[in-house]
Amino acid sequence: NLTLQPAFNPSAYTLAVVELSYQDTANSYNFQNTYEIQANSPPVKVHIPLINRTLNQYQYRITLINSANQQSQGQYQTASDPLVLVTSGT
Repeated sequence: NLTLQPAFNPSAYTLAVVELSYQDTANSYNFQNTYEIQANSPPVKVHIPLINRTLNQYQYRITLINSANQQSQGQYQTASDPLVLVTSGT
């Protein structure tokens, strides 16, 4: 289970888009989903069903959108921590 914790400045950004991806090639399993998080919203809980519990790394990318609809897109990150801080610079 993952927690997407909004930590971006709500006066600078109105929306965050988090793209998650998990792949277990040996079991032909793939999980991909996109989550939209409004400024000042509560954390989002995500459950990724794991077939092989030892493969707990996932990838995510955060795109922040400001009030002028300009996007600031980060690079894909690889993580295994169950907490993702949704902020600029990631």
